[in-house]
Amino acid sequence: MRIKPIIITRSLTSNSVSTAIRKSAQQLIAKQAQGMKFEAFAGDVIFHKLQDSLKKQLSKVYPIRM
Repeated sequence: MRIKPIIITRSLTSNSVSTAIRKSAQQLIAKQAQGMKFEAFAGDVIFHKLQDSLKKQLSKVYPIRM
C-alpha cells in the first residue's frame, strides 16, 4: 500500500525544512504501519487517526496545516 501524504505548511519554508518534514513523515508512517495489520492501518487512514498523529509530530518541526 502506498501512502502519499500532502503536507501543507502555514507559510513558506526553506528547502531544508521541507526535506526534514518529508523524511519525518516517511519515518512516522513506516513506523506506524510496521506494527499493524493492513485492515487496522487502512482504518486509521480512513478515520484520520494517522493524519492527526502526523500533524502532532510534524508540527514540532514546523507548523503544519492539514
